[in-house]
Amino acid sequence: MAGIGAETGTIEPGKCADFIVTAKNPLEDLRALRQIEMVVAKGRKIDHPQVKRNPVVTAELDKFLVD
Repeated sequence: MAGIGAETGTIEPGKCADFIVTAKNPLEDLRALRQIEMVVAKGRKIDHPQVKRNPVVTAELDKFLVD
């Protein structure tokens, strides 16, 4: 897709990847996405990033959480 399949799609040496790291598995509990431990973007690592939250977006996303 878009002619970049050889550069993206997996996390491995020689490929480009932007990703987040969480302490818990967000596939098991979406609340894990509230505590981002690290971001890697454009080859730069950011530990414990300060996330700007939008209250409207947060309220909409919270609708997906199961208590």
